[in-house]
Amino acid sequence: MTARVAPAGASPASGSRPLALIYLRVSTSKQASRGGEAEGFSIPAQRAGVLRKAEELGATVPADSEYLDAGESARSADRPALQAMLARLLDRSLPNVSYVIVHKVDRLARDRADDVAIGLAIHKAGAVLVSATEAIDDSPAGTLLHGIMASIAEFYSKNLAMEVRKGQTQKAQQGGTPGYVPIGYRNIITRVEGQEVRSVEVDPERAPLVQWAFKVYASGDHSITDLLQEVTQRGLT
Repeated sequence: MTARVAPAGASPASGSRPLALIYLRVSTSKQASRGGEAEGFSIPAQRAGVLRKAEELGATVPADSEYLDAGESARSADRPALQAMLARLLDRSLPNVSYVIVHKVDRLARDRADDVAIGLAIHKAGAVLVSATEAIDDSPAGTLLHGIMASIAEFYSKNLAMEVRKGQTQKAQQGGTPGYVPIGYRNIITRVEGQEVRSVEVDPERAPLVQWAFKVYASGDHSITDLLQEVTQRGLT
């Protein structure tokens, strides 16, 4: 999902109050629309937490100072709103930023190298990274905790990926199909002696259309666009 920069709805800017930027993130588009809400549940909860933290710090969050990546993984720093925030930090033609506030450090990065690079960019801009739920700031203890929490976030991400791959490999070795099957097949769930058994079978309605599409494409007489239009008209939706 495309990231956006949205109004934070915070208190009006004041020359006597330090300026803060806030960064929010959820990993999947499903999280960003869960419960029928436009922003799901996590984003408003993060926003409320970081705005409370800004108030504790006596900081102002202007309307254009919320940066939101909805449906973006923290395993990469190549996120639109994050990059926009970093560019804003380094723009000397704009007022200096005192704080960058996140709900948790893992919202910012789940890769230690990215975390260090982002932290250096924030420090270079003269700002302090603050977590709304963790005792992270520019103090020695806060810096130590930041390093620990960032390492934990990286471990969690990499360990989860390894466990998923392990499960998928085991399922494949037993003849199963990890994830959803491709078009032309169906995931089937049956019960044998009270146990749930998942298997795959050919889809009697779609399989013939898929076979037809491959044969026609192999002839070289149809483009992908033409083939897609024709197979859709035949009922492959």
